Amino acid sequence: MNKININFNENRSISTHATETCDALDWLKIWNADNIYFDDERKYGYGGYNYDGRWKNIVSSLIEKFELSQKSSLLDLGCAKGFLVNDYNIDKRVGIAEGIDISIYALIEGLKLGMQGNLICANFTLLPYEDDEFDLIFCKDSLHNILSKSDVIKSLQEINRVGKKSWIRVGAFETDAQKKVIDNWATFATTYLHKDEWLELFDIAGYKGSYDWFHPSESI
Repeated sequence: MNKININFNENRSISTHATETCDALDWLKIWNADNIYFDDERKYGYGGYNYDGRWKNIVSSLIEKFELSQKSSLLDLGCAKGFLVNDYNIDKRVGIAEGIDISIYALIEGLKLGMQGNLICANFTLLPYEDDEFDLIFCKDSLHNILSKSDVIKSLQEINRVGKKSWIRVGAFETDAQKKVIDNWATFATTYLHKDEWLELFDIAGYKGSYDWFHPSESI
């Protein structure tokens, strides 16, 4: 198990989440994981989850870092509208990709946009695939949205089972100040942890893949 950084060229401002609050009804809307979370105001979530072309570069990074070939398959856990799945499938250097998400809204929007590849609504704790079905499991900023540590462990075990290789990125912190930033930032995440606690969960689950930390304002 090793830490691998992938540059997503993200431009994340924490100011909106730090200055605007959500009431109880707002939280209920956000937890539907529909247009409010993906495509409404920034304080509710993404503030517009749109295709910007950067996923083509991510495919290139994955090819380099994980030695992927034309026969290499990929599963994107937390695929949202399927942008990575699409760009992987149209890249002739690699094989096929599929995506899983819990948001029916995001998956339907991806289909409306013409994203190529199978986009499936399913839970990470019970993936609808055979053992070692994919050459690479990719899971960016999604595991920390799972409600409990026990389900995170189940999900990690499923990632081990279904993928020959894997890469995950999870919300993490080292200091109280860093945790406070995530507290203000997160609208959907529930299981962001101290990095040592994540490493403990990896060990409990027997996770064998690679990983990285996510924090909205600092490198960890």
